[in-house]
Amino acid sequence: VAMRKEQQENKRAICNTQQQLAQQSAAQLVSQHQIKEVEDENSKLQNQLKLLNQEYRARLTHYINDITECVRKDDDANVKLKEYVDAMLKEVRVSYHSREEQLTSSLKNYRKRLHNLSNTHHLLLIAYRMQREQILEHSGRGLEAGPPEAHFISAEVELRGEPERELRRLKEDKSRLETRLRVAQKQVSLLSPPSQNAAVTEEAWADVRKQLREIALNAQELHEKERVELVTRATVAEQQVKELQEYVDNHLGRYKLEVTRLRRMLQLE
Repeated sequence: VAMRKEQQENKRAICNTQQQLAQQSAAQLVSQHQIKEVEDENSKLQNQLKLLNQEYRARLTHYINDITECVRKDDDANVKLKEYVDAMLKEVRVSYHSREEQLTSSLKNYRKRLHNLSNTHHLLLIAYRMQREQILEHSGRGLEAGPPEAHFISAEVELRGEPERELRRLKEDKSRLETRLRVAQKQVSLLSPPSQNAAVTEEAWADVRKQLREIALNAQELHEKERVELVTRATVAEQQVKELQEYVDNHLGRYKLEVTRLRRMLQLE
């Protein structure tokens, strides 16, 4: 009776662990998808901003040239207009300077948020790894441990530099070791007597866990760098989307109004 009760408690604990593992796996997949969407949106807004900047720069240059021609033709009648144009250009320069200060302040806030997000992401992956190892220890009961960590690295992500490539190789080696272990367990279960099966399986598990721990320790520093890069891209991309949208709505809209007013003053419309 006591043994049955203990088995039931173990099953409940393992089921809870497996459920948490599935939730964390889903959270990681959703985060990767959201990062991809934010990066795509950020790229579109950057292209849009580039085109708008080129358009309004060309318009301002054209209108300023027209204003200059008018001032040259009649200096006395256009002194006020010249002063107005000078004030407008000064305001544009001030607005760009203010924009630089705003970006500098935002960068400091990004770094603070990045540190917090990096710690949260680090804890999530540690919990995922620990829970998966707990399930692997009870693999004889037919429980699904979930995909290895290498599964969460998208093949489309460009690995820049030797550290990132080495980290990918280490994770792939870990995944291959787990696959070989499962194959070896099946072979042992078919060839070994029941009395020897448990001992051989436990010995194989101990050996593989030792190798996996060594790989994890060697890859820890590289893994930290990869997580920081992933969180950095997500955070910066999200903030850039907001900043670029504000820039388009506020600054370029105001420049358009100024251009329209100048054209009316020069009776070009």
